[in-house]
Amino acid sequence: MGVDMKVKAIYDSEIGNITRSEKNWKDVLKVAGQLYRYEFDNIVMVTAQRPPEKSTLMADYDTWKRWEDM
Repeated sequence: MGVDMKVKAIYDSEIGNITRSEKNWKDVLKVAGQLYRYEFDNIVMVTAQRPPEKSTLMADYDTWKRWEDM
């Protein structure tokens, strides 16, 4: 399975989790409100990797590398 198919599978699974309950949907909307500069697709992928209550900061790879080197 290619990377694109894996990403699509993760996304589809997370959308199912998000829409399963009102609480899940509200949790994701809270993250979207905190990370308002990013597209919803990116928010979904963030919440797939970390619980919404811990998803508070998002940056591109180069930014994280700069922070890591500090």
